[in-house]
Amino acid sequence: MSCYGRDIVEATSKKMNLPVSKISEHEETYSTSLFSMLLPLGSDSIAKQDEIYNVQKEVIREMAEKESCIIVGRCADYIFRDHRNVLNIYIYAKYAPGDPDSKQIMIDSSMLGVKGTAEVLAEIVQRRFGL
Repeated sequence: MSCYGRDIVEATSKKMNLPVSKISEHEETYSTSLFSMLLPLGSDSIAKQDEIYNVQKEVIREMAEKESCIIVGRCADYIFRDHRNVLNIYIYAKYAPGDPDSKQIMIDSSMLGVKGTAEVLAEIVQRRFGL
């Protein structure tokens, strides 16, 4: 099964004809943290972030239409919130904060390691989707 993360940023940069560094810069500049909400970003920066999000959403949907796949981050749980054939997984480590509310599975990867975590998740996906 294909796994997409940084590939989404690269495809977005190609579609927008912008360097990957510019996409990453806008993503890092505009986050949902309280600190960044206090910074005056300006309407141009917010408009560019919205444009990047919309192109990334289009890229993610195109990838998912082609094949079953794993999407790492990029608000994929929100993008596919109305789709039935989706499994949202939140993988965390004790040192990484996040929002577990929209996920169906949470697993501490430090307990089983990368390979063990991947094996457990593969079994869950197989059972969930009858593969």
